[in-house]
Amino acid sequence: MSAQEHKYNARYLGHEDTSRLKTRWDNNLIMDWIEYQPNPFEAPEFYEPMAGHDPSQITLSREIREQLGEVWSPGRDFVHPLAHDLFEHEEEKAASKAAFEAAEAVLATLREMGIDDAMGTAQKISPVIMALNFMKAILGGGKPSRPARVPTDEILPLHEFDGRMQVRSIIMGWTMRFDDILDADKLNVTLSRLLEIDAWRKLGGRLREREDGKLEIHVPAEFTLKRPALRFSHETLDMDISRHPLASRLPTPTSDGSVQDGADSFEEFAAPEDAPRCLEDFLTRDVAQLGLHVISFTDATMVSITWPHTMSDALGLTALVTNWARVLAGKKDEVVPLLGVEEDPLATVGKGEVHKAEEPWALRDQILSSFGWVRFILTMLWDAVRIGSCQQHMIYLPARSMQKLRETATNDLAATMATNAAEEDWHPQNIPSGRPFLTENDVLTAWMTRMAAHSLGPRSNRSIAFLNFFEVRSRLPSVFQPAHRAAYVGNFIFASWAHVSALDAQKAPLGAIALRYRALLAAQTTEGQIRGLLRTFRERMAVGKRIGTMRHNSMMVTCTNWTKAKLFDLVDFSPAVVGRGTPFGATEHKPGRPVYYHAVNLRPLAAVKKGGPPKIGTQNGVNILGKDAGGNYWIMAILPPKSWPRIEEELAAM
Repeated sequence: MSAQEHKYNARYLGHEDTSRLKTRWDNNLIMDWIEYQPNPFEAPEFYEPMAGHDPSQITLSREIREQLGEVWSPGRDFVHPLAHDLFEHEEEKAASKAAFEAAEAVLATLREMGIDDAMGTAQKISPVIMALNFMKAILGGGKPSRPARVPTDEILPLHEFDGRMQVRSIIMGWTMRFDDILDADKLNVTLSRLLEIDAWRKLGGRLREREDGKLEIHVPAEFTLKRPALRFSHETLDMDISRHPLASRLPTPTSDGSVQDGADSFEEFAAPEDAPRCLEDFLTRDVAQLGLHVISFTDATMVSITWPHTMSDALGLTALVTNWARVLAGKKDEVVPLLGVEEDPLATVGKGEVHKAEEPWALRDQILSSFGWVRFILTMLWDAVRIGSCQQHMIYLPARSMQKLRETATNDLAATMATNAAEEDWHPQNIPSGRPFLTENDVLTAWMTRMAAHSLGPRSNRSIAFLNFFEVRSRLPSVFQPAHRAAYVGNFIFASWAHVSALDAQKAPLGAIALRYRALLAAQTTEGQIRGLLRTFRERMAVGKRIGTMRHNSMMVTCTNWTKAKLFDLVDFSPAVVGRGTPFGATEHKPGRPVYYHAVNLRPLAAVKKGGPPKIGTQNGVNILGKDAGGNYWIMAILPPKSWPRIEEELAAM
């Protein structure tokens, strides 16, 4: 590979005099130094080189090191795959090599996003990010060591969609509140016992990275105190939950709909301080994937489960909890087998010979180009500046408010059917196979889109790209067995796409938008379309590209809906109840059932203690957590600042 292909761009920190940097070392081009400034009014480029700055090639020769003097530090700004060989000292070699690996990680992420010219994009939008990554590599002292391989471990594969770059960076946490006093040790023992049953042992394994960068799972031949199947921790607090300074702020039912603190505010309840919080923590420590953290108050219990996203999507945990509850109830013989352990259930879906049920993916021709991806990313960055960073809150929607919202949408739809506005995209006549029937979830997704669009202003006609995530376990009966026969814990979540203009999202009848979403989701989740989607997905992954059908100027809104999982009913820890606590609101809950729950993506401990906004990449996201025993909805949302006053106004009017 040529030196030209190995050039990496970064902002040179702390050195303004460019004249003495124009030097080469044996014709090895180590780095281009180009400063950029944002110029959002020059669309579509958005970024242009600063006037008067020419690229200056700098290297690692001794002459240059002497010229730079104190402003230079090893590996700080010099990135080249062979640059480490130019240093005299081992620590300098290691620092330079680590810097190159950090740059490679940035570029790999950009390629995974479907950007062909990852280098050019990195040069245009990420000079500061890359420089920070280089310095992080220096301060980190190179790649951490990995645990030694245990010869007796069983090695199991991590399947294709489990090892995607998008899920590697996510460590998930699910925190449940019970208004019961639960036996923490009993929860630990029974979950550990489940992980010792046949193929369920896979979930007690350790993540390891192979030489080729792929991940695999090493399962101990026997789980011991030193190498348990589960990371268990228990904290006992001698106080009511209402007296705890943070737990007392957990979202609670209110007489009317309300906006309350978001899940990130309570992340410290998800795991102890020493818990793994990133993939690297799992790879450098011999720790189990699953974590169980219990906090006992005098009148309530909080139970949290954490796991790397590479192990499963959130809905995969429902199978785990269902069978855990069976062991807890002494019904071990009712535990269903865990399938898809060694063989990937999706291995042949959308791969090889075309299945008789497969159809060409309907949105294939709408996939965003590489240049479109660049413009979309820049638009998203500019939105963050212009509109403001998104804020996370929990929305409590009482049953009567949901009923009123659905009635409004249904009446809207009936009135719309009688109009002659069929030229509008949202009109029911233009929706294939659409019939005037709406579920609560249809209405909620349309309403949340409207709230997000409000941040763009009343006259904006930008596109709203709505991603509705769906699971395929129940939609591919020829591939997956039903839940009462088998469990599948893995990543089986994909996205359907819908587009609506910001103007229509705000002005069109709510029922018409809801029906459009319903029809598009139904059309994209047939077995034929799912098979076509996966074939397209694999083809794009093979060349380092993503699937995205948003417009280059779209505001993206993602939605995950857990309502069908019925987690408020599914989780049954009643055999572990040793006492009843303080009632949670006016609704009566069965013993051992959660009265509230939320999900988080774990962040570094320093960020948790400091507080602050959610992680980058979680903008405009909606998670419909489900309906509690009283029929009330809990919705976690991350939306622009301007959306929240509007949400509060509408809740007050319901």
